[in-house]
Amino acid sequence: MLQVTSFLLPVHRKLCSVFGCEKKRDSLWYLLQKILIYYSTVSKLLFTYQLPTPAFNTMLITLYKSVFCPRCHLAKKYILEIIANDPEIQLKVVDVVTAPRQSLRDGIKMIPALKIDDQHLSALFLGKSTIADFIASHKR
Repeated sequence: MLQVTSFLLPVHRKLCSVFGCEKKRDSLWYLLQKILIYYSTVSKLLFTYQLPTPAFNTMLITLYKSVFCPRCHLAKKYILEIIANDPEIQLKVVDVVTAPRQSLRDGIKMIPALKIDDQHLSALFLGKSTIADFIASHKR
């Protein structure tokens, strides 16, 4: 036991100088806890950071729909068929039943509705050609 303690004493002094001991009697376990907390927060910062996706080539289409609306399901089917071969278009689906505040904040008063940038398209029935024309008019 004496050999282990004599070996750890210089390590303890070095750790106290790096991580700052308030008292000389701070135990080695206390210092190890401080080190683990420090490195766990640093690793969380390093490994959870995601690079932002470039937005200059992508177009975001927001579809406002309801689970109870059969016309909405048909509009979603048409949109998915139109954008299937275009990787530059991203589709975001907002259910107005589960997110009513967002749909009201975005000015949606009728479903199904599409939103690209600040322009809306909504009707009782959104046909495939109407949706395709709306998307084509916003292509960059």
